[in-house]
Amino acid sequence: MKLKALIPTAAIALVMAACGSESASDKSAMPANASTVDSVMYYFGQMRAADYWRQTTNDTTLASESARQSYLRGLRAGMDAMRANDEAYNQGVLMGMQMSMNLNEFGEMYNVRPNTMIILQSITAGLKADSAVDISSNQREFTKLMNRLNAEREVRMAVESAKVLAKEGPVLGMTKIDSTLYGKTLKPVNGDIFKPGEKAKVNIVLTDLNGKEIKMRMPQEVTIGDRYVSVPIAQGVATMKPGEVKEFLTTAVVLMGQRSHQLNLEPTQPVRFTVTALPVSN
Repeated sequence: MKLKALIPTAAIALVMAACGSESASDKSAMPANASTVDSVMYYFGQMRAADYWRQTTNDTTLASESARQSYLRGLRAGMDAMRANDEAYNQGVLMGMQMSMNLNEFGEMYNVRPNTMIILQSITAGLKADSAVDISSNQREFTKLMNRLNAEREVRMAVESAKVLAKEGPVLGMTKIDSTLYGKTLKPVNGDIFKPGEKAKVNIVLTDLNGKEIKMRMPQEVTIGDRYVSVPIAQGVATMKPGEVKEFLTTAVVLMGQRSHQLNLEPTQPVRFTVTALPVSN
């Protein structure tokens, strides 16, 4: 990253300093006699403000006034941290900010408080050598330890999910199928349930407890007993009869794993999914 790559960021600094606390869409924030350069800075800032508003689509908490003011303070702090003509320092600042975000997510996901001093000591030791660090051996150890943390997290999330569902399932009139899956029949039909190996054409709709739909790509066909299908979906469909409609309750982490974080869902947040299952014609 050369210094010239920081010029657009510096432009935001000038724009925000000029705008003060006024709305980003208030054109009166730009002086009427602004130069061409100042005008470029202003409209560049407007585009970055538009980027921020796009983020609020996936995270509505960002739309609040307090969140916007907090964002501006962070923006200014980041720009003030940069030094002209010191690329190594600037790269360290950018990496430090990225690592801070990563560590925050890591701490939330694994319910721990990472020790940043260990990271700094490790990087310092790695940079003292005249040659590059052996990435392969470090990667192997890192992967092994992460697998252990993920296994521990899965156990913890399963226990917490079971507690949440034991509370919410009966409220919705559902019965327990598994510790992480409850269900009830919405449209009963006569006949036998699908047999292992049979295929079912399914229509699945996800919602939260308030009925708000959760947008996520779901399978349209399920083979009963297929271990590659999401566990709660496979378990639910395995209890159904052709033509039946059922509603199930699980949690975001059981259904989606770590993808729940990408959808801004808390891991143990209850998720309802309604399934219509039909036989697949040969």
